[in-house]
Amino acid sequence: MTGTPSERDGGTAASVRTGLTVTGRPAQCGRGVMAEVGDRLVGRFAQCLSERIVEPEPAAAVAEPREEAGPLDLFRTAGVPVAERAAVAVAAAVVVTVVFTRVRRRRQG
Repeated sequence: MTGTPSERDGGTAASVRTGLTVTGRPAQCGRGVMAEVGDRLVGRFAQCLSERIVEPEPAAAVAEPREEAGPLDLFRTAGVPVAERAAVAVAAAVVVTVVFTRVRRRRQG
């Protein structure tokens, strides 16, 4: 991840360039799912960074470990797009089955 800050409207904007390499089983999820997970990770990073910049921690708190936001639920993040794709595939299979059955009945009738 590479961030490039620039001045914008009296504040600072950052352009972020990321690279994500996925191998193995997770790579089978497809590009759309991986893009959504990547967007979620970058969004979470940006939110945390923004909070730390807007409300900097006192010097004493910096020395102490900070409470983490918790793990990112990849099932919730990737589950919806995967379920939508599965629903489309199931619907297509149902349509093909119905059409095939009707054509077959016409030929037999």
